[in-house]
Amino acid sequence: MKASQHVIGFVVVMLLGAAAPARASAVQAADITGKWNLLFNTQDGPRPAQLTIKKDGDKLTGTIASDEGEVPVEGSIKGSDVEIDFTYPASSGPIPIVMTGTVSGDSVKGSFAAGGSPAGDWSGTRTPAKDAKAGKPDGAKESKESAKLDVSGTWQFNVQTSAQSGTPTIVLKQNGETLTGEYQGQYGTAPLKGTIKGADLTFAFDLDIQGTSLHVVYAGTAEKDAMKGSVAYGDMAEGVFTARRK
Repeated sequence: MKASQHVIGFVVVMLLGAAAPARASAVQAADITGKWNLLFNTQDGPRPAQLTIKKDGDKLTGTIASDEGEVPVEGSIKGSDVEIDFTYPASSGPIPIVMTGTVSGDSVKGSFAAGGSPAGDWSGTRTPAKDAKAGKPDGAKESKESAKLDVSGTWQFNVQTSAQSGTPTIVLKQNGETLTGEYQGQYGTAPLKGTIKGADLTFAFDLDIQGTSLHVVYAGTAEKDAMKGSVAYGDMAEGVFTARRK
């Protein structure tokens, strides 16, 4: 097990470069308000979702949405520690979900429990705020245009980290709000799954490197022939990406 961890660590360093420079010692109070693309790692595989959060003092309110619908959430935040609670409407009956984690800038990660029992871990990235531009259609028109997006096709990605870059090819197939497809990069190919709501999308896949799995999550926004956002390589590294449709 230790040997596998050393191998995956070595590969990620080679792929992404040296560790990012140390962050400044002064850390601002965490701000979790906004829209987040989440990924829950469960026994049944990765489950993407979209979280919208509002903050009033230490109290949090909002919604969480997935392919199975949208439900309200509530919670609290103290410093960088966050707890978010909601009820999952399972066919067998409602299940209380408790998410706990830590916010760091535009990233958040932690673990969650279902019905009082540990159920897996989760992570998320904040959706970049859309800049207001003169002459841009109003919100209603923009929402309609976003709803018409179809990201199906072959995309050329440009991934940047603090030390290195990569240019994987990703093939996406969209069916409603569900994404499937394939990652094609330096370490082979991997099937992916994700979701898209309006212009916000997230997808994930696992890279098998010498028998050890590295979980990779992309989250961002899409336009007709372009994308941008952030990418997380498990707990090893983070970066940003842009993409153009081929």
